[in-house]
Amino acid sequence: MAMKTTFAPQWRPCARLVRRVPKCRSTKVVPKASMRTPDTASRVLGALPYLLPLLDGLRYSRYFLRAAPAAAALLQPILPLAQLYFSIPFAGLVAFFGIYLGIVNNASLPRFVRLHAMQAVLVDILLM
Repeated sequence: MAMKTTFAPQWRPCARLVRRVPKCRSTKVVPKASMRTPDTASRVLGALPYLLPLLDGLRYSRYFLRAAPAAAALLQPILPLAQLYFSIPFAGLVAFFGIYLGIVNNASLPRFVRLHAMQAVLVDILLM
């Protein structure tokens, strides 16, 4: 006759402590975001902060733009803005804090705009 050795007593929950869950339990997921599409002004205002990481990323694309001049033609529309951005000392820092303090922390702006402004700030931090 083999003896069964256990190191810890087996624990069984009391039936009254275990709460039974109904079998046909329906769960509803309520999204926080609104289901309506943002208007054109919100879309434009949400896209503008992405100019900051685009301008900061231009310093890494120098060799690529020399090798592929056709790609440089795509950046011609923002060339005056890039020249202004790089001519002013600390323009990146001012734009960074302007976007963060002026758009991200402004609760009166739509959530769509604030989300994209914060995402642009995070992409800009990654590029530093």
